[in-house]
Amino acid sequence: MLCKPKSKRIKKLFRVVFFCFKNILYL
Repeated sequence: MLCKPKSKRIKKLFRVVFFCFKNILYL
């Protein structure tokens, strides 16, 4: 139960980091 929200949070963070990285590549 505790592991599930943590994994979801990490997945969300990874998505944001990936989006920022994509923007840097485009620039």
